[in-house]
Amino acid sequence: MPTEKLGVLVLGSGGREHALFQEFYKSPLVGGVLVAPGNGGIPQCLRCSIDIMDFAAVLELARREGIGLIVPGPEALLCAGIVDYFAKHAPDIKVFGPNMAAAKVEGSKAFLKRICTAYDISTPDYRVVHTIYDASNVLHNWGVPIVIKADGLSSGKGVVVAKTESEAEEAIYKALTNNAFGHAGHTLVIERFVPGREVSVMAFCDGKGRAVLMPPVRDYKKAYDGDEGPNTGGMGAVCPVPDVGTALLERIRVEIIERLLDAMCFEGSPYQGVLYAGIMVTPEGEPKLLEGNVRFGDPEGQVLLSRLKSDLAEIMLACCEPGGLSKIEAPRWSDNATVGVVVVEEPYPQAANGGASFEKINGIPAARAAAGNVFFGSAFKSSDGTYLSGGGRVVTIVGEGKDIAEARERAYAGASLIECVGTRYRTDIAENM
Repeated sequence: MPTEKLGVLVLGSGGREHALFQEFYKSPLVGGVLVAPGNGGIPQCLRCSIDIMDFAAVLELARREGIGLIVPGPEALLCAGIVDYFAKHAPDIKVFGPNMAAAKVEGSKAFLKRICTAYDISTPDYRVVHTIYDASNVLHNWGVPIVIKADGLSSGKGVVVAKTESEAEEAIYKALTNNAFGHAGHTLVIERFVPGREVSVMAFCDGKGRAVLMPPVRDYKKAYDGDEGPNTGGMGAVCPVPDVGTALLERIRVEIIERLLDAMCFEGSPYQGVLYAGIMVTPEGEPKLLEGNVRFGDPEGQVLLSRLKSDLAEIMLACCEPGGLSKIEAPRWSDNATVGVVVVEEPYPQAANGGASFEKINGIPAARAAAGNVFFGSAFKSSDGTYLSGGGRVVTIVGEGKDIAEARERAYAGASLIECVGTRYRTDIAENM
């Protein structure tokens, strides 16, 4: 890699990491970009097959390739302390994201709820439970619908919105007795159901309580049309969100995001990186914090980064320096809208990791021409140059247009051209917006 420019290493293998790769690849500040382990949308020569949870191996690769900036995609890396590891062993290499203490915002839903309570951040009423007895008492007192969340990391799938008592009892039993979410579900956060409309608001943060908001995104978590079925890692997204105006966005910034950043500073864990706030806007117009994530969403990241006009490398380097965002221009965004549609392989999400049939995928070049962008998830190229599905979320098709209707039309035009046995996608992403 050229030494006069920045070498970047992206860690992860999904559509989000493919989008990050594309942004860095076009940055004039970046001399070279590698992705570990990457996916089929990234040239083989720029992929590295290493265990990204082995921080010593990541450091060895970074030293060998002259890397100056590491960008973890998945939250597990940040919650496991990759920022702390490099601060101790290689402080000259910047790692974009919060340290382990600050990453508890996502690593423990019970921690985030405690912070909300202590620092007057609006969030649905909740109880933290460890036993079926305690969980059943909450269910008996509150009734349904009710929200049951695994405390720890569950790849976006550890949340059940139970509409009936039997659904709630099954979710509680599976988590606490059948180990459905592993150690992550040994503690549960049970939340009162709050009706309204959801919106995701992400912000760049530089450790000094400063938040530079990105355009709001609406994501679609349920597996099937009409918001039916189990939660997934994400079936689609749209940006911007017309029903989130300037006044509401300002309330979210002041009352939730900046208050949370101030809380983390007061707790001794200043927050740097991307902060993702999952918000429920009640029928009365009050924003309530449902979740906090410590990285770009997937597929939210794909639709957001497709609209970014500023240099992502410059923004991330600024976030790595306390107060650094005040030294650069505010990020600029395209006036166009983007819609992302995720093509998945059945029986996603039940077999998101390991349900691959390695079926041949046809239509990727045509889908890219029709929509504008195809971000690879599990899709990859075989040795003979054909595309194969690796199971779970195969590709994200992102359409861009002058408005949401045009972006949606392009996204679905692209999705309709993907041909692969056993794949499907929701047909109602960004409908009636």
